[in-house]
Amino acid sequence: GGALAPRGGQNPIEPARLDVAVLHGGSTRNCAQIYDELDRCGGATTVADAETLAQAVVELTERPEKRAAQVAAAHGVVDRSTGALRRTLEALAPFLAAAPHPKQGAR
Repeated sequence: GGALAPRGGQNPIEPARLDVAVLHGGSTRNCAQIYDELDRCGGATTVADAETLAQAVVELTERPEKRAAQVAAAHGVVDRSTGALRRTLEALAPFLAAAPHPKQGAR
């Protein structure tokens, strides 16, 4: 979505989590890091235009093992790329537990 035209692309995490093969154009600036990781590990396929998009769709349709491998690779990237809030809170927990509690009603 939005990556074939110069729009910057949509977040690929949602389709990757839904077991959808990620195909994208070259305009990925909105989510460049995750697209780079997906491309590097085989979790996404870059297409240049409508013709290469159609070719990629046909290939993934005719080769379910390739589609499954791409989806699995994308899952790995997404799993490694999510959970930042949880990891941050876990890292802060010891400091927050040791911090003095503010007085009731203090601002």
